[in-house]
Amino acid sequence: YVRPDGRLDLSLREQKEKALSSDTEKVLAYLEQSGGSMTLTDASSPEDIRPALQISKAAFKRAVGHLLKEKKIVIEPSCIRIPSQK
Repeated sequence: YVRPDGRLDLSLREQKEKALSSDTEKVLAYLEQSGGSMTLTDASSPEDIRPALQISKAAFKRAVGHLLKEKKIVIEPSCIRIPSQK
């Protein structure tokens, strides 16, 4: 993106719309490796999310929201889980 003052905004990461697919895959893979649930939630800090998933908190929230819409996950007060898991 070129700003009106001529400076550039650059990122090595894909645009958020394109990165959504890979981010949702990371969240699902983490859930599967964790036995179907994880303690990371919307309330988790960026410092907890980044080492676990290698994505930002904003990307995590977008991915979780997308997975929730697709009914691939269930959000509970203390965890996020795959629906068939208890």
